[in-house]
Amino acid sequence: LGLSVMVHAWSHPLEEHIIELEARLSEVQSLGARHVVAHAGFDSWTVAQRSEFFGRSAQLAAKFGLRLTHETHRHRPLFTPWATRDVLAEFPELPLTLDLSHWVTVAERLLTHEDAVIEEAARRAIHLDARIGHEEGPQVSDPSAPEWNGHAQWFTRQWQRIVDMAASAGTAEMVVVPEYGPPPYQTVVPHGGGPVGDLWAMC
Repeated sequence: LGLSVMVHAWSHPLEEHIIELEARLSEVQSLGARHVVAHAGFDSWTVAQRSEFFGRSAQLAAKFGLRLTHETHRHRPLFTPWATRDVLAEFPELPLTLDLSHWVTVAERLLTHEDAVIEEAARRAIHLDARIGHEEGPQVSDPSAPEWNGHAQWFTRQWQRIVDMAASAGTAEMVVVPEYGPPPYQTVVPHGGGPVGDLWAMC
């Protein structure tokens, strides 16, 4: 895969957003990157705006010769399983960076009855963010803690299924990132205390 990079775009008007994304992709191409995760787009866009964004981002990926994946992340167009399902119906070849922790938080439940949606996304996944989330946040305090054992088991089953499905679909390489983040993602002791747990050990 070579160098793997994440790019962000924050401009809200669609046209400005595309211009910003193009500039970021040009930058990472000059660094020699080939695999790029796009943290881009907005959950508030209309269906038409969303469609234009994914269509034009695919054109940009082709222009720069990049393997561009879109992340299933809060704040972004793929922020729920069901929004992602609808996008994939329109763009069946859309490569994904699949992060189930955000979906669990947005849905406020483990997606125990959403196998079909997860499988649809898994078929397009070439990057997996392996972080255990929960119903009220995208990152548990410590994945090794016994109180999170049920969540850890559910997420581990999903990750294995995603990797297996990607392999069956012919995906030769997949990026997997633990992605446990520092505060404010990481839980901290109230009133100015430090982070709870060793972040490196969690990853």
